[in-house]
Amino acid sequence: MTRAHCLLAMTLMAGCFGKDDDTGSADGADGADGTDGTDGTDGTDGTDGSDGADGTDGTEPPAVDEDYCEDVEGYEDQPGATDYFYGRFIEGDSGWSGTEQWLFYATSEWEELGGGDCAITWNVSASRSEGGGACASCSWSLNVSASLDTGATDCPPELYEGAESYSITYGVAETGGEDVTLYFAGSGNRLADGTWDGTRLTYLTDPSCSWF
Repeated sequence: MTRAHCLLAMTLMAGCFGKDDDTGSADGADGADGTDGTDGTDGTDGTDGSDGADGTDGTEPPAVDEDYCEDVEGYEDQPGATDYFYGRFIEGDSGWSGTEQWLFYATSEWEELGGGDCAITWNVSASRSEGGGACASCSWSLNVSASLDTGATDCPPELYEGAESYSITYGVAETGGEDVTLYFAGSGNRLADGTWDGTRLTYLTDPSCSWF
């Protein structure tokens, strides 16, 4: 299977995959469980990979439109998936940790070919720094290093081959209350809206369509 078309790559990933922007090495997004290293198969602590379940605090991501890419004009017969990037980070005594996930919700055409909902997970560590790089409205940044969690990933390997690790910096703009918007610190391009409660930072991107 090859990725013929991926809209989200225009904002998130270089070469139809890497979560690169111009601040880190090209690579990934994420998949299935929390930071406790669970295998992501039973949904107890992490996610089961098929529905993109919980993160570092054991809560599920916000509700998503799983059928966003069904019956897209011009792609009615093309197998594909609705996809999102979902990240969550917790600041602890020894620094930041968490996960980033790339969540796929299969279209009916992909399901007919044997595809299905799946997720790719990267375990992350991070550090905070002041300033937002190219993001003028960002007051601080999160410097992220990530590595693939194969035990919590159940998507076809073709979707993450060559993306086993990455490094990237996000600028964080606090927009009121616990609301934040994340940007790529290198370019100033928007990544996603999220929340920050002083300890835990989460984000969920807008939906996009991937075609195979």
